[in-house]
Amino acid sequence: CNIIYIAIDETALSKTQELNMPVYFHKCNITNKETGKFNTPAFKEKSKIKLQITQQALKLGYNVLVTDLDEFFKTNPIQHIKCGEDCDIAVQDNQDAEVLEINTGFMYIKSNERTIQLYDEMEKRIPLFKFDDQLLFNKIVFSDKFKSLKLSILPKKEYCVGKRYTKSCLVYHANYAPGFDAKIVKLERHGMWQVGTSKETMFKCTEMN
Repeated sequence: CNIIYIAIDETALSKTQELNMPVYFHKCNITNKETGKFNTPAFKEKSKIKLQITQQALKLGYNVLVTDLDEFFKTNPIQHIKCGEDCDIAVQDNQDAEVLEINTGFMYIKSNERTIQLYDEMEKRIPLFKFDDQLLFNKIVFSDKFKSLKLSILPKKEYCVGKRYTKSCLVYHANYAPGFDAKIVKLERHGMWQVGTSKETMFKCTEMN
């Protein structure tokens, strides 16, 4: 398993230990203990913490694959992500439109001067931003200040979001579904929710390789 789960409260940490999951406990002060439904104060607070963890990892020299919990991997995505010398960040397109909207729920980020500066800018501006971190990320990335940042757009047919699903999807993001129940229904519809079934152990990540 090449995934490490990050817990930010003791309740989540306790649950991961029951399941023998490889986890890093990130100690921080959390104001909002409730479930972080989209665009609520709890959601925004947890998004800020995710940003800070990513920022710290980049500054330590690690390349980072950031993924939300409502993502399903058919295979190890890192083996398929193409992010060479002309790429700083490989991103998932959030919609079918002429204008790119980066989905911050799935990104492969290289550790370099440009990406560290980007996350420093995010850290500085997010406390004053009214909306979610994804809107701010797009606003900053496409600003003149970061025009030298090199983006690689992941293929839509392989890196899919909630609005589109095909059998060729390597990664599927169950977004555009508010709340846990709606996300589970969407994943079940595509055969991606195996909790409580005989296939559950096939999808568990319990040992580090």
